[in-house]
Amino acid sequence: MDKYTISLPVIDRNLSNKGILWVCKDSPDDLRNGLETLARYFKREFHYDGIQYEANEHHFEHVEYKGFVFVEPALDALTEEHSETPSRLLGGCCFRHRQYSDGLHWILDWIWLHPYARRRGILKKHWKFFREIFGDDFHVTPPISPAMEAFLAKQRHGRQIKQA
Repeated sequence: MDKYTISLPVIDRNLSNKGILWVCKDSPDDLRNGLETLARYFKREFHYDGIQYEANEHHFEHVEYKGFVFVEPALDALTEEHSETPSRLLGGCCFRHRQYSDGLHWILDWIWLHPYARRRGILKKHWKFFREIFGDDFHVTPPISPAMEAFLAKQRHGRQIKQA
C-alpha cells in the first residue's frame, strides 16, 4: 500500500446498528487492529512520528484508554457466504486519562474520519454520548484541524472545552 491509499477496515460481521462501537482490551483482535489502522491514518495525515493507538497496548502497564470506531454497513462487501452484513470502519478515536495540575482528566487524544465521511454529522451524532461518558469538559489534544476547531466552537454552548 502506498502512502496515498486509504483502505478502510471491513469486519465480516454486523458491529453496530448505532454507528459507533466501543473498543477495549477485551475486544476481538480484528476490531483492535482496525482501530490501529485508523490511528495510522491519523499519524500519516498529521505527520506524527508514532501512532496514537496500538492494538496490543492493553499489554502495557498503566494504560487506560477507551477507543471507539465509527461504523456503517459494508453492503459492497456482502456475499452469499455472509450470515450478516459486514461493517466498514469509517473512523475512530481514543480517549485517555491524563494527569494535569488540577487533577486527572479524560482527554480526546485523537480522532480521525475518512475524508469522505467528514462533514456528514457522524461526530455530532455521537458527541452527546461522549459527553455522557467523559463529562462536559474533557480536554482535546492538538493537533486540531480547522474543521475540528469549528466543530468544537459549535459544541461549547457555554461550556469550556479545554485544549491540552
